[in-house]
Amino acid sequence: MSHVAQKAGVTKAAVSKWFFGFKPKDFINVETQTVATLAKNLNVDLCVFFENQKNVDHYRTTFLWDSLFESVESFLWAIKQKRSPALARLVEVLGLHEASLVAGPVVMRKFHQYKHFIKPIRRKQMEVLWPLYSKT
Repeated sequence: MSHVAQKAGVTKAAVSKWFFGFKPKDFINVETQTVATLAKNLNVDLCVFFENQKNVDHYRTTFLWDSLFESVESFLWAIKQKRSPALARLVEVLGLHEASLVAGPVVMRKFHQYKHFIKPIRRKQMEVLWPLYSKT
């Protein structure tokens, strides 16, 4: 949450209130300038914050079964930052091909750096497949 606060130009407590200080159907009062600043600093269109958000429960159970990441958002942020545990989880769940479609060529390029985060049986499968994908 601290990275969101920094990008929005507000305190971490304010961001915490946005996420946890209300019931799902409640409205949150956030200044327009704060939302505009956040959108600009995240390089996203301002409309993203005003569209209905999809239910992410499926993704939470698929990718976050062991609470390695606190939320789907933090998992996505870690993928964007190309962090090894996030890339490993992506490959473990989706496989090399699908993960590379999501995260790009870094999946193949950094395989040897993050593969130790993948559970042993799945890692062995990926080690057999990786040479086939890395040559293309």
